[in-house]
Amino acid sequence: QYRRNGIHQTKILNAVFTLMKIAPNPAIDEINLQLNSRVADEARLEVSNVLGQTVLQQKVSMPIGENILPIDISSLSKGVYYLIIRNSQSVMPKPIRFMKI
Repeated sequence: QYRRNGIHQTKILNAVFTLMKIAPNPAIDEINLQLNSRVADEARLEVSNVLGQTVLQQKVSMPIGENILPIDISSLSKGVYYLIIRNSQSVMPKPIRFMKI
């Protein structure tokens, strides 16, 4: 993981999701997730709190190529959260950490 210009970026060593950015981080009402998908598929985004409880789920269609997915986090309490993406072929190997302020 690394930070550049205030944007949290994570390289995903996965055949399906190759690069992700989450911005802004920290966020107030919405985060934008940018990723490249190597397959066209429906995916499920899952947000968990620090206790591992799933607090938000969202299904999205992802075409091949770059995808920018807005995620409404306005219903979440302030705190640290972890985002995972699953599709029919794989699960993201490492969650992305973000903060709601």
